[in-house]
Amino acid sequence: MDLRALVQKQTQSPTWGPFAQKYHSHAQLVKHILTICSLVNGGFNQPRQGRNNDKAHPPIHPVNFVLPSALGGQDERKVYEFVVRRFLACCSEDAKGSRDEVSILYGSEIFNASGLSVLARNYLDVYPYDKWTSTQQLPQFQVGETFEPTEARMTEGKTSPPGFLTEPDLIALMDANGIGTDATMAEHIAKIKEREYVMTRPRAQRAPAEEGDEREEGEAPAVESDDERGGGRGRGRGRGRGRGARGGRGGGAGGRDGGQQGGVQEFIPTTLGVALVKGYEDMGFEMNLSKPFLRKEMENKMRAICAGTTTKGDVIHESLDMYRDVYIRTRRGINILKASVDKYVPGARANR
Repeated sequence: MDLRALVQKQTQSPTWGPFAQKYHSHAQLVKHILTICSLVNGGFNQPRQGRNNDKAHPPIHPVNFVLPSALGGQDERKVYEFVVRRFLACCSEDAKGSRDEVSILYGSEIFNASGLSVLARNYLDVYPYDKWTSTQQLPQFQVGETFEPTEARMTEGKTSPPGFLTEPDLIALMDANGIGTDATMAEHIAKIKEREYVMTRPRAQRAPAEEGDEREEGEAPAVESDDERGGGRGRGRGRGRGRGARGGRGGGAGGRDGGQQGGVQEFIPTTLGVALVKGYEDMGFEMNLSKPFLRKEMENKMRAICAGTTTKGDVIHESLDMYRDVYIRTRRGINILKASVDKYVPGARANR
């Protein structure tokens, strides 16, 4: 695949449609046009290989430049914009930064502080879905230096509870646990919605992280994508006094906290979903039926069949034995499951 030729096609328009819509000032617009041109004129970087390849299709990429007016509607324009931005980001240099860390002994207590300086945004200039910004600068210190604090304060803070999973979050977890392929993950998600184990709603804007939040302000989201570029925190590169950092190219669409909230759906467990999880847990199975391990094991067995290390007959025989035992034990403990449904689902007993 000639990636340079595909990048070249995106220079046909001096404004490149979606970029002009996103960046209104002339200076910003020129900056983003030059970013594309720099890929053609020596700034091109070969995208790194992802960890997974199901050989179903090559990574999604633009094959032609298309004017927004030629696309059918707003959704098509957004999809095309994201694909092009992602592709250009994958062919760009990593964002580069420098992190300073200081440990201070104050009486008998040790305090730690860190600061991040973004030195070169690079791919971030064309990929607004990742957020990586500089934090406040730390004073210059020497190892072993003694100094007198000008102020000492005691403050209280609390960590923020995690939000509900979004579809990108869920897909990332499915991928990490070996569940499904690019072609089947959406089908699995649609099935749990169809069975009313979960429902979806638009994700609300998260409040800013409070003091004590586990993720530091300005830290790149720990998101990784396997299509073209690894994403997230990137690999270390020493710069200046502190630890260097590189923002990985082509991370997910903002991870959990970055990016735009518009249109993002989050999954909410229904009372039926909670009742089934608790009911099966109360039955005391050796394996947890609500967690992904059984499905992961099945996916691994199917891969083993493809690799020739086991046979279809062996896998069917083992699976039938296991699921037959689960079925028999569930029939025996059906009252436990009913009790859980009665507890969590209003009106369940009256409808039986």
